[in-house]
Amino acid sequence: MLPSYSDITSRIPEKPLWYTMGGVPRYVPFEPRMRSLPYCREVALLEIACQGCATRFTVELAWDDQPGIASGRRDRALSKNPDLFHYGDPPNVGCCPPGHTMNCIDLRVLQFWRSEGGSWARIPELEMELEKLEDYFDINGGFLGGGDE
Repeated sequence: MLPSYSDITSRIPEKPLWYTMGGVPRYVPFEPRMRSLPYCREVALLEIACQGCATRFTVELAWDDQPGIASGRRDRALSKNPDLFHYGDPPNVGCCPPGHTMNCIDLRVLQFWRSEGGSWARIPELEMELEKLEDYFDINGGFLGGGDE
């Protein structure tokens, strides 16, 4: 469960443009240099939905591959493991009573960036649909329970 930042959002009339991995609201356009993990070499901007009410969010997902390097598991990079594209609990904005305790539905990778030698490059071939909201909610907005069942 992510913390609420209502002390910030209640004072700013605009909605956040995106949220960090920790659910911190951001009010400027996303750039990879604004990532949550300073040493990561890959960062994605995802569209997710609350599993409770289907409210959509734009969120950052950064991957720190340093533990992978130490253990010799460099194959754990986001770019090599699409199953790692998962945000977890949605930002705590009060979208629905259980929303901040629910998991999210990862809908799509909006942007994917990789750093090589300190320079960030966008990798459009990794910008893809992950899941469909229609697989989780019926036409009346009721939760169906999950993708491939």
